[in-house]
Amino acid sequence: MVIIIGEVHFSDGALDARRPALARLVEAARPMPGCLHYSQSYDAADPNRLIVSQRWEDEESMNRYYQSTALYEFSREVDDATVLRMDIRSYRAEYLRTMLAKEG
Repeated sequence: MVIIIGEVHFSDGALDARRPALARLVEAARPMPGCLHYSQSYDAADPNRLIVSQRWEDEESMNRYYQSTALYEFSREVDDATVLRMDIRSYRAEYLRTMLAKEG
């Protein structure tokens, strides 16, 4: 399993303006083969910070997403000038343990 986690800091107001594009990206990514989890979250304390969280079955699945048309189209919509800094990293998960869970 591959875990992706990170954050993107946008200039003032730029993240709000891109919410529709982010929603389209999430909708395109979740049904992709090998996608176990895909989420873009907004920081409650910083309106310009996006938190990225993904889990993929394997590196092949992750690579297909990172080479996908959906991600390419999203990147075209997000002007580089609106992103102040970004740090998104991948980790290979060798150990998985459920810490908290609730079925409902």
